[in-house]
Amino acid sequence: MAEQVWFNGKVVPLKSAKVSVLDRGFLYGDGIFESMRAYGGRVFRLDEHLTRFVASAEALRLPLQYGKKQIKGAIGELLEANDLSDAYIRLALSRGVGGQRLSLEGEFRPTVVMTARPFTGYPREFYRQGMMAVTAGFHTSPDSPALRHKSANYLANILAKNEAEEKGAGEAIFVNANGEVAEGAVSNVFIVEEGAVVTPPLSVGILPGVTRGVVLDLCREQGSACREEAFGLARLFQAEEVFLTNSLMEIMPLASIDDVKIGERVPGEITHRLMGLYREATSAGR
Repeated sequence: MAEQVWFNGKVVPLKSAKVSVLDRGFLYGDGIFESMRAYGGRVFRLDEHLTRFVASAEALRLPLQYGKKQIKGAIGELLEANDLSDAYIRLALSRGVGGQRLSLEGEFRPTVVMTARPFTGYPREFYRQGMMAVTAGFHTSPDSPALRHKSANYLANILAKNEAEEKGAGEAIFVNANGEVAEGAVSNVFIVEEGAVVTPPLSVGILPGVTRGVVLDLCREQGSACREEAFGLARLFQAEEVFLTNSLMEIMPLASIDDVKIGERVPGEITHRLMGLYREATSAGR
């Protein structure tokens, strides 16, 4: 069966979905995207994903002609058209064609594309033995207006991820210009120290990850100590446990960073418990 995509409001064959060479997403990376995971035909934390997507569109003045209800309906339609239940869903919005050079003034024809593809996860041994990570070779700016959004201009993330892969690692961790641990190229970062779960605050220049929010919720529901707090590399390397989060990897334990071993065992006790709680939440669809 030919792959189907949702393109500007309609489900069409992938080969029929064409984007103009004058589209600002192509020319400048002028757009945003959202990555979601469907379990049994339902996207986990869909409302949170769409709230973030719409908020980013508004903040970046990207015209979005579809509401949350329409997008939710399109997700169901797209999953059915591709005969998918467990899937990786990607929703993208470009400012489209229009305007004059870099100006945000004028009329635009935005482009909206959503794809749904079979989900292929990370290797199982990563969850049993931990993933390796490295620190990125360049810093991010905590003041960048793009870092709190899933911008289509993803070049820094691509370069950092490639750097990690060249070193045999699965993820690169950014440190900002102030020396604070920020986030991974495709993930949020958590450490465990003295039994407390700690993650960088949004003020260091990070994406407000949906899975990051779920982990904080799970900690609070269980009465576990958790907080948002800035920290540097020294605390990262000395942490009892370190794990990463995003909607596709869920909760990923780290075995090492820059070849420095993390903790006494992987996954650590708290990471392992959170991994189980997260999977229970996805199964329950809450």
